Amino acid sequence: MEILCERIDGALSYLTITALGLIEFSLESDKIEEIPTKFEILKDCNPSLILNKTPAIVRVETSLMILSVLSYTIPERDDLM
Repeated sequence: MEILCERIDGALSYLTITALGLIEFSLESDKIEEIPTKFEILKDCNPSLILNKTPAIVRVETSLMILSVLSYTIPERDDLM
């Protein structure tokens, strides 16, 4: 994942923002029908398995794992803080 983010423009931003959006959605609502209005960052991911078939706790854990893997570089980016 680190190499992906280093070599593909926008990958770090996309992964960070999506992971934070998944955490917010999982903790605040967990209702798929609220994604288009309250969680716009996730509306393109709506038919995905992680939103429809995965329990909220697993989504949060997965998102935190992604953020921890990327933690070496996120603080260097003011736009992601």
